[in-house]
Amino acid sequence: KPINVGSQINTSGYEAFPCLSPDNKRLFFVKEITNKLINDEPCYRIMMSEKGRDGQWRPAIELPAPVNVSSEKAPRIMADGKTLIYQSSQYGIFVNAGRKVPQIDSDGKSTKILDEFEMNFFGIFEVKLHPSGEWTAPQSIEPINKYADIQAPVMGGPSVSYDGNTLFFFA
Repeated sequence: KPINVGSQINTSGYEAFPCLSPDNKRLFFVKEITNKLINDEPCYRIMMSEKGRDGQWRPAIELPAPVNVSSEKAPRIMADGKTLIYQSSQYGIFVNAGRKVPQIDSDGKSTKILDEFEMNFFGIFEVKLHPSGEWTAPQSIEPINKYADIQAPVMGGPSVSYDGNTLFFFA
């Protein structure tokens, strides 16, 4: 049976992509930052809440830079409890998707078909937590982001197998 984790995490705003640390003491998730846009899109931040000794979740905090510097989503903490992978638009990666897309005019009718377009996409990145509590600089996960740059944007957030050896995503 689902258990509500409480108002420290569940607010009237948008929260999504929950991920528990292997020891079940830290909860990572994404929260929409209201009234903030990045490239005309909603802005999301990776949040973390720690479970107290009393079993209750503490107020969530926004992970500091270099993690939250643009719009982030889909955090996944690895089995080592120190490696975090997530999607980010922080590097402003644009993809020439090479698809046929209708261009819509102001009255909602398609006026012509475009052969190519560019779009901002969320690449997949990795950071590691130092014992000092600081995160390393984000590293692009290749060849996924390189493939996406050539073929199609990574659209779905990363998911990792329990042993940490397989990364799943969809493009």
